[in-house]
Amino acid sequence: QEIYLIDSDGENFRQLTQYGDLTQMPTWSPDGQRIAFISRKDTGLPRIYELDLDTRSERVVEPNRVGDHMTPVYVPNGRELAFAVTGGNRSGIFRYDLERDCCLTHVSGWRWDDLSPTFSPDGSRMAFNSNRLGTAHPQIYVMPSAGGEADLISPYLHGQEGYYTSPEWAPVGDYVAFHGRVSRRGRYQILVAEVADQGRRLRQLTWEGNNEDPSWAPDGRHLVFVGRRDWGTGLMVVDTATGKYRMLLRGFDVRVPDWSPSLGTTGLG
Repeated sequence: QEIYLIDSDGENFRQLTQYGDLTQMPTWSPDGQRIAFISRKDTGLPRIYELDLDTRSERVVEPNRVGDHMTPVYVPNGRELAFAVTGGNRSGIFRYDLERDCCLTHVSGWRWDDLSPTFSPDGSRMAFNSNRLGTAHPQIYVMPSAGGEADLISPYLHGQEGYYTSPEWAPVGDYVAFHGRVSRRGRYQILVAEVADQGRRLRQLTWEGNNEDPSWAPDGRHLVFVGRRDWGTGLMVVDTATGKYRMLLRGFDVRVPDWSPSLGTTGLG
């Protein structure tokens, strides 16, 4: 797998990396000048890299923490990166100061797997998925971004746990999108929870096929996601206000898209 870019109108599809290895989970910096991602290209283990899109210079983010480094995302201040570490002597979600290239801070996890951090626009809160209920079915939580008590926002009934993962906080409003199964069986659908009422008002945006890894447009109204249908896999965009879809890219095995901030010519990674 490699990292690709595409304009939000489906034009200008191009390849960004050529590592010949497993490279995935791209995330845009708030200023749109950098992309962080994970790759196994150097060590055979998932490690985080940061690419400057203007200079094409690249660096590895090495916090000296044993384990697999996964699901990176920029903190809204643009100076820090948050990511998950699995395995090693302390798993969970960490924050790392990119400007100072130091100062790893543990935020959550340890006895369970906390993954896929995503931040509210002001950076004060963080959503993530976790198996901390002690089952194999992850749920979506919200907590203060510096750590603290976590509130469940995905629907949960004891003995009927769904499977919810890949949260993304909207850039406008108090909403978190994610994908999941509403029951233990069935296909994945795109869902949106309102954080203020702890997910009691849940909107389902897709109804057919498998649908995964939603990412918000800068307008806070549209979502791009991976759609899997009988004809194959591609990128689709849904208008969360009208429920209308459009095809962005068809016939490619795409995974984990990330919509850039406003760039003038908006792109996707």
